[in-house]
Amino acid sequence: LLALLFCTMLIVGCAAPPAVQPSPTQAMPIVTAEGTKAPVATEMPQPVDIATPQVLDASAVCPPETEASTLYVSTENGLCFLYPAGFEIQPDELRRHEGVILRGPSLTSGMDRLWVTLTVESNGPADGLESTQYVERWIELNYPVQHELYPRDLGLTREEAVIGDTVAQVIGNLPGFSPQRSAFIVANGIKYRITLQPQPQDLPELAEASQQVWDTVTQSIVFFPPQNTRPVVRPEDVCPTE
Repeated sequence: LLALLFCTMLIVGCAAPPAVQPSPTQAMPIVTAEGTKAPVATEMPQPVDIATPQVLDASAVCPPETEASTLYVSTENGLCFLYPAGFEIQPDELRRHEGVILRGPSLTSGMDRLWVTLTVESNGPADGLESTQYVERWIELNYPVQHELYPRDLGLTREEAVIGDTVAQVIGNLPGFSPQRSAFIVANGIKYRITLQPQPQDLPELAEASQQVWDTVTQSIVFFPPQNTRPVVRPEDVCPTE
């Protein structure tokens, strides 16, 4: 009996004390190489309520589809538009998050094949530029005066047009695989560019399809504030100073 009582007392004495969970502001000791220092109050992380981002109701701002057209919506880039039946839409291979390409009928001449192609791209914050300043800056950067391949007189045409309730600059005869037409637009502080090739007047066989896709997109496009968290990197932020 004495041996049994001794073993029972030994087991009870070795049992681990129950774990104590610290309260949100319980004092926690600091243990260092020199030993245990005075306890300090440690703030426990509390759950944070994150508001659910508002989702754009495309039906409230975008045009309805028809039998002859399909609706494209990009809340990330802040736009939506109709495009004609018979055209395929796909992301721009070079800028998958900022641009889309519409591809339609094609024409084969010799070893070359040319598709009717229209590109819609978002080009980042305008930083105060209007459409007129945007196109001037774009031409300056892409076709500098000193460049031997691109003389300043490029034979460009220029006109104003209202696209998406915004005054746009439409430039024709831009150099490319075939001459291109581009609309330069600033909407909600963002630069956009819509580019068509070939131009309707350059290839009669594809003129109808070229004009159709241009008219369908530019007459139906709607711009709204983009919903994305992409970081913006400007040249002055990363480039060295001369």
